[in-house]
Amino acid sequence: MTEIGKERGWPELTCEDFDAQQGPQDALLIGDPDEVVEKIVWHSKALGGISRITFMMNPALLPHEKLMRATELIGMRVAPALREQLDGNNGK
Repeated sequence: MTEIGKERGWPELTCEDFDAQQGPQDALLIGDPDEVVEKIVWHSKALGGISRITFMMNPALLPHEKLMRATELIGMRVAPALREQLDGNNGK
């Protein structure tokens, strides 16, 4: 994000900026699978339902093992929980 931000003239992201986006109703999906599911469900309800979500991870900054573990958790825990919680009531 820093390189793209530089190209676009954005100020550098600070630790405070990052921390401000981690809360339960903020933009970043950071946490264990249950926290991620809870946050996505909250956003879906707040937006009247969502049909897609994109997970972005920086492979240049994340060790391969952690990237693979995160991908595994999304597929094995997050996605099934979201299907169960959102598909049954169309995300609302």
